[in-house]
Amino acid sequence: MALQQRWDQVEQDLADELITPQGYEKLLRTLFEDAGYLKTPEESESTQQEGGAQGLVFENLESCNKAHKELSKEIKRLKSVLTEHGIPYTRPVETSSSEHLGSKTPTGRTAEQLRGNPGLLGNTL
Repeated sequence: MALQQRWDQVEQDLADELITPQGYEKLLRTLFEDAGYLKTPEESESTQQEGGAQGLVFENLESCNKAHKELSKEIKRLKSVLTEHGIPYTRPVETSSSEHLGSKTPTGRTAEQLRGNPGLLGNTL
């Protein structure tokens, strides 16, 4: 059965409530693995085991510098490929730690506005 037909069948089974949303996600994942868009769990594990700690720990400064030079060359090569194909690229923008934490500076409110119940407004009696 072609991938498109399998996908259509999975969608229809979900619409007909023949499968649960969880079953739908599993079938869709399998479909994408079969299409080659996702790695199977076995492939992911072997990839992590092969290169898991590589690049994170160096025996000495010399090996670190060597790896840095190789990675710099690779970055230059990839940038040239992007430029060659007319694909724009930008460096990620650095953000401060306060932006990561979502902290916000107070707005121009007065202290009275920041306190609890303001009570009744105006004279009601």
